[in-house]
Amino acid sequence: MLISILLPTRNRQEWLTRAVASIIAQTHEDWELIVLDNSDEPQQIPADPRIRCYRVPPEKLSRLYDTALRLAQGELCCFIGDDDTFPSQALETAAANIGDANWLVASTEIRNEDGFLIAVRGGTKESVARTLGGEYWLGGAVYWRRSFSDLAGGFDEEFEGAADFDLFLRFIVREEPVVIPDVLYQYTDWAGTDSRQQAQRQQWQSARISQMIRNR
Repeated sequence: MLISILLPTRNRQEWLTRAVASIIAQTHEDWELIVLDNSDEPQQIPADPRIRCYRVPPEKLSRLYDTALRLAQGELCCFIGDDDTFPSQALETAAANIGDANWLVASTEIRNEDGFLIAVRGGTKESVARTLGGEYWLGGAVYWRRSFSDLAGGFDEEFEGAADFDLFLRFIVREEPVVIPDVLYQYTDWAGTDSRQQAQRQQWQSARISQMIRNR
């Protein structure tokens, strides 16, 4: 099963090298990595035929993710932040557990930049319910069929800062995901994360999205 991994990046060579290394180390080898590089200078990417790197102008992160999604050729899709990593069996575990479902949610470890574990999110039915209730608790370990995002629509740039929350809410109202407790994503919490840099925007956008869902 081919899995497409979406990875926009900007001026984070050291972090990016770590993220890509975690993908190359996957026990599931049938993957493609779509890198959209809008850095000031081209980032260095390992030579691997499974990696497609595109130089693009600076753009909203939501639009970059949606562009990467439209370039995806895999049956399953997922994303990774350029400062995050996958455990080595992440893709294999997702492919083995999704079954006939359209999407899957697993656990995400949140670690500081020194690698110390801070918290775990996702991987429970409660995390799905809390997300539907207006709090984003899914984490980064989310896998979906490309056909499902085609049906639900991709990442909406109107919700910059919370476009993943918006997309996954649209998933939830269509179908409950397969939920497994396995850790399939490792989020790095540091001062330069997009979540910290866009904290106010994310809160505002999340409130908008939640209100729209309640009004439907």
